[in-house]
Amino acid sequence: NHISDAVGALDITLTAEEIAAIEAPYRPTGVKGF
Repeated sequence: NHISDAVGALDITLTAEEIAAIEAPYRPTGVKGF
């Protein structure tokens, strides 16, 4: 099952917006709720 999921992931096509979101630098946020 894991192999079929991994092979299926090869067929995914990302939009330009999704690629930009993935490549954007991570911005940490403060702890909330305290």
